[in-house]
Amino acid sequence: KRFTLYPGLPVSVPRSKKYTRRPVTRGLDSARISKSPNGHCGRYPLEFLLFLYPRSSFDPLASEIKSLDNGDSPSSIVCMLKFDEVLNLFQSLTVWSNGTERAPHKPLLALWAIGRCLEGRDRLASYETIAPKLKTLLRDFGPHRKVYHPEDPFWRLQKDHVWEIDRPNLVSLTDSGGAHTSSLKRHNIRGGFTEPVFDALRRNQALAHTIAQMLLQSHFPTTLHDEIMRATGIAAFALDSEPHGVEEIELEYVSSRRLKRNDGFRSSVLEAYENQCAVCEFAVRLDKNPIAIEAAHIQWHRAAGPAKTINGLSLCALHHKLFDKGVFTLLPSELKVIVSEEASGHGFEESLGQYHEKKLAVVPDDYDQRPAWQYIKWHVEQVFKSPEQIFPS
Repeated sequence: KRFTLYPGLPVSVPRSKKYTRRPVTRGLDSARISKSPNGHCGRYPLEFLLFLYPRSSFDPLASEIKSLDNGDSPSSIVCMLKFDEVLNLFQSLTVWSNGTERAPHKPLLALWAIGRCLEGRDRLASYETIAPKLKTLLRDFGPHRKVYHPEDPFWRLQKDHVWEIDRPNLVSLTDSGGAHTSSLKRHNIRGGFTEPVFDALRRNQALAHTIAQMLLQSHFPTTLHDEIMRATGIAAFALDSEPHGVEEIELEYVSSRRLKRNDGFRSSVLEAYENQCAVCEFAVRLDKNPIAIEAAHIQWHRAAGPAKTINGLSLCALHHKLFDKGVFTLLPSELKVIVSEEASGHGFEESLGQYHEKKLAVVPDDYDQRPAWQYIKWHVEQVFKSPEQIFPS
């Protein structure tokens, strides 16, 4: 068969039951390109090639792709992945959404895999290796759940053209198209970045860090970035300096993909709370300027939380970090501090425990500027580590 990826760029795929049984995706056969005298020389889905290269970049790549029809190794395509092309793949990750409910499963899996790549580990890892590590990340940085499902991102990330599963035909599926955990374990199924993506990240550490920052900016508040970088192993491979070109790409991403921040949010929140921490009344100043006092979003900016005073709290740097981590929240009806039952440790009582079930120490005089119920409810359900303390059902 011959398939045309773009006009004037045909690619031949051998006729074989092995290749023609697979379902058609996006108008193209999902066959794996394989051309060598004695069998397999590489696995590259046609839809991946279609998705990977923009029209403007096909002309110089045409000879490389056509070379596959002559039995050449596909490694030449792997080597030609460009910085922005790989970045675009990760920008286009599809994340499950239901209103403002958080679903950081795919981003956390991708971040963990980036850390593994930087460590020099193998491209593919078994589900049984990945599952406990991803569960820990979901428990620490995702919404509180009674049960976590690492099998979902492990299986579904394939659709985003950055991840692949070995022997997917052995995996039994649920009615919703997910993978059965028992099947993944029984067959020791492995998953990891596709070869082109993995090789690009391995060769270019700056690319790996740029993608990591992009994922963090898209799905988590800045107070958690460093901790997630450490938890995924990426922080151990920090760059000595910002490489040429990275800043421009990040700026383009910020302007085109991120929600714009309201520059007046911080000043309006701090003014409403008189430059004090709402929890502990911390109000240290240096030359009349407040130090370590921050405007925290109750419903995260990344989760479409508005830049309004009723969605803000003035918090010291410590309580801002604890609030974004879900260590404490507010009781919507009374604006009381509710501390998670899971919190403990040295210094806990002095820094946070003593405020449990006490009303905020500082609130705006104007009732119209006080935290709104709907944003607190979001924080309880999507961030707080013990939501059953407030909503027992």
